[in-house]
Amino acid sequence: MQKLKTQKAYEQVADYIQKQILQGVYKPGDKLPTLLEISEMLSVGRATVREAFSALQAKGLIEIRHGEGSFIRSIDLKNFQEPMNIALLKGKDLLELLEVRKILEVGAAELSALNRTESDLEDMRQALDIMAAHQESEKESVEADFRFHLAIAKAAGNSMLYSLIRTIAPTMESAMLRSRSISGSPRDLIQEHIYIYREIESGNAERASHRMYEHIDNVTKRIKTSLK
Repeated sequence: MQKLKTQKAYEQVADYIQKQILQGVYKPGDKLPTLLEISEMLSVGRATVREAFSALQAKGLIEIRHGEGSFIRSIDLKNFQEPMNIALLKGKDLLELLEVRKILEVGAAELSALNRTESDLEDMRQALDIMAAHQESEKESVEADFRFHLAIAKAAGNSMLYSLIRTIAPTMESAMLRSRSISGSPRDLIQEHIYIYREIESGNAERASHRMYEHIDNVTKRIKTSLK
């Protein structure tokens, strides 16, 4: 990696480590390299790395244990998931969930087109392949659909956005399964996902966000029609 700029260098260091976490290089419980090791690796001062660690701890991504080192934290989402799983399953609540998804995932698609790695694209392709292979099985198709959207959220490279989407993840998957029969034909859904993937792969952020908006909007319209 090239030497980082001195202006707000700690933010660049924090962003670098954050992306490593999102890409799975560091997993919950893993110990990060020392201040000295990271400062030498990125050609910055230890004070800069220390400030970056403090920023990551404030975000809840790492835990600094004095005398032991810095460790990757796992985010416990149980307190957020349970009420939503009960409430957001059909009708008006299902439509509200789609509104929340539109707010979060359109931006995620845009960032994903800018920040995705080849590994991220491979995760998306695998999910698409499973969706195509299991069109007649709602459970397998929904699991792959859900996996595709999470892969996009991860590829966005923004830990706060990823955490927000993970917060609604159990409700999101349950709602997908509950509404599958009225969300559109398997062929239409797969094609919409392919459109999203192609724009992310090409790095076209504007088109990727548009395709995601279009997809969620189409699902919303189909569900509204079925509820009349």
